[in-house]
Amino acid sequence: MSLRFCWILTRTAVIENEGGEYARLAENLLGGRGYVGNMGQPQLTYAPLFPILIALATWVCGNSEVAGRCVSLLLGTLLVVPVYLIAHQLYGRTTALIAGLLVAFHPLLIGYSSAVYNETVYLTLLMLGVYWGLRCITDNDWKHSVFAGTCFGLGYLSRVEAVAIVVLTVLSCGILGWAQGIMWKKLLYRNLLILGTFAVIAAPYVGFLSGHTGRFRFEAKNKMNFTIGSRINSGLSVDEAQLGISSDLKDEGPLLDENRFVDYSPFPVSLKTMTRYFLKSALRNRHTIYQRVINHFFLGSPILMLFAAHFVQFRYLLPLVPFLIIWAAQGVTCLREWFRGSLALMKCPWRLAVIEKAIPAVAMLALLAVAGFGVLNDGVQELDSGGRKALPLKQAGLWLKQYAQGSKKIMDTRTIVPYYSGGTLVYLPETDSVRALRYIDSRNPDFIVLTDFSFRRTYLTEWLQHSIPSPKAELIYTTGLASSENRVAIYRWNHSVAPRTQEPRC
Repeated sequence: MSLRFCWILTRTAVIENEGGEYARLAENLLGGRGYVGNMGQPQLTYAPLFPILIALATWVCGNSEVAGRCVSLLLGTLLVVPVYLIAHQLYGRTTALIAGLLVAFHPLLIGYSSAVYNETVYLTLLMLGVYWGLRCITDNDWKHSVFAGTCFGLGYLSRVEAVAIVVLTVLSCGILGWAQGIMWKKLLYRNLLILGTFAVIAAPYVGFLSGHTGRFRFEAKNKMNFTIGSRINSGLSVDEAQLGISSDLKDEGPLLDENRFVDYSPFPVSLKTMTRYFLKSALRNRHTIYQRVINHFFLGSPILMLFAAHFVQFRYLLPLVPFLIIWAAQGVTCLREWFRGSLALMKCPWRLAVIEKAIPAVAMLALLAVAGFGVLNDGVQELDSGGRKALPLKQAGLWLKQYAQGSKKIMDTRTIVPYYSGGTLVYLPETDSVRALRYIDSRNPDFIVLTDFSFRRTYLTEWLQHSIPSPKAELIYTTGLASSENRVAIYRWNHSVAPRTQEPRC
């Protein structure tokens, strides 16, 4: 935990983009405003466990950003426990110790344990569920089934992908139990306990989604992601696919109106279209997979594939890391045994036995060094977004909170300034400058935030250099020079009153 805490102190300064949404959800839950995010509407695409844990921690420490990091720190540290238990169950104590040490010191896992992402919560619950699932296969004890279903149910409340792991666990228990000659009644009872426990825990969230969409749902992202991916496959850029608008200013990018696209897609959904979609996405993503995974050192250069997503983020691959670590730990153990056997056959002097004992340490250091080089040298965008480089965004948000207290509508490309300022977010669209101005006017915001940080729009560079080309836009805050990087500019949007004369705050 000390390494993770040091990472927080030295490498984090700003809440991450998704972290701003989780923290706002937690604040609204504590304030009795419901499960509402930065956009001021019920949040259907973010599972609730992480915000609930942040809300509980906020109640103790008083700050949702600090609370989010504390939850990630605690759950990220606890990941050592299920990884150790799984490795011990499969390969024995030596491999378990190596796997536990790799998890404790892996730079990637240390980094995510300091960030306000729900991946560490999901990973720990997922691996606990896998452990109890293994116990269900090896031991015929009903308590193991209940524990597995509980962990997977909580995992589902963190990321709905846990549904797939539950299905795989039940199938594995059934097939291996049948191979072991266990009576079908016992197998059925065991699997029903897993599914039943999972269903009880998942039911409230399923009810929440179903109530807001008008029909039974256990997830709210697939149709939205399918729409984005289909738009990319049609030739649009990622930004335009997510945030594009039509000539008559209607939202066509799903991220502009997430709740609408939860249950709607302009693209027909059928077996034929879905097959075509996955094949085309696989072809499109193959270069990204190579550049972001195979050709980098984040995990020690494992060859992984994730071709069918609408676009690839590294966090999507993170659930593979604990399993890769367990297999790597077993590889280190096998290397140690091979070396021991070789020394015995060669009848080497006792001094060479020291080398045998050093083999696991050298192998682990090599694995961690490769991973550390990737994380620290190549960088991980999701982690870098919360670094000191993004501090101007936090400063701008805190300034805006003092400048305009109370509710306010903010158009931005990220959640960070709206989160720190206490405002409601409306995303700036991806379009040309003229249409963007018309869209802004139709949404009638209070403030517009322009930055040249990662989430850019085609018109932002021009607007940052020459100002927003509208008499309604009044510059009230800016950092840096027009030609500098990481600049933040805040404009007050005068709805009907002529702009007042005021020197921008620098």
